[in-house]
Amino acid sequence: MDPDFLVGKRIRDHRQQRGRSQAVVAGLCGITEDYLSRIERGVKTPTLHVLIKISRELRVPVAVLVGDTSPAEPPPSSTPPMAKEVTQALLVGSTVTASAPAPAALRERVNAAWSIWQRSPQRFTEAAVVLPSLIADTEAALHTSYTEAECGALREAQRCAADLYFLLRSYCRRAGRTDLSLLVADRGRKAAEAADDPIRIAAATWNLGHILLGTDEPEEAADVVLRGLDRLGEPRTVEATAMAGALERVCQTSGPVSLSVVTEGDVIQGGCGGVGG
Repeated sequence: MDPDFLVGKRIRDHRQQRGRSQAVVAGLCGITEDYLSRIERGVKTPTLHVLIKISRELRVPVAVLVGDTSPAEPPPSSTPPMAKEVTQALLVGSTVTASAPAPAALRERVNAAWSIWQRSPQRFTEAAVVLPSLIADTEAALHTSYTEAECGALREAQRCAADLYFLLRSYCRRAGRTDLSLLVADRGRKAAEAADDPIRIAAATWNLGHILLGTDEPEEAADVVLRGLDRLGEPRTVEATAMAGALERVCQTSGPVSLSVVTEGDVIQGGCGGVGG
């Protein structure tokens, strides 16, 4: 079904549930009744500015109107709570001081963690086993001293960190920890920027925009995403063009495709050409 129609249908349903007429809502939003009618029928795609106004008048989060209610929902009863070892690794750090692994070994472990998260039916249980030590070793790799000749190894460690924190963003969100989801999204952004990797920077921006939409902060989400688009620059590679499309869909909130069809795996694995590289 056309995403624009679904957005319009949600707007119409919430408007009717509140007993508001098209004329009243349109007037309060500064648009014509005909324009609102076309939005509700899926003929017109509302701009982000208009969608924000409609959401405020109807007292419904933008994320609900575009079809992404998952960030605000409590985790399903079948979903295990976030492992305390993972929380401790993120907030306190490891009490064990081990030597940092080589970037190549770290890359294999990050890729393996992504494989667990995307394919295992027991992904929460299995991820809880590997993530604490992986977080500690990744942070150790980031804080290792590298010579000028080893700058390539440092950048690979930074890329590994970005990919790990992208995974953790999904893990924390699905465990119902929005606070930690924002924390790891910011760490992923910093790691991507340190690596000076445009695709990963864009993926990190997508993550942050996604979180801000889920917490009903659409203006902030739009600002973050627009700055991310600027960072991609021109001309764009195929990967950069794909990332730009994902960012634009979040910014324009053109329908649920921006939030539910484009998943973490699509952006990180597709946009970055696989978590490796």
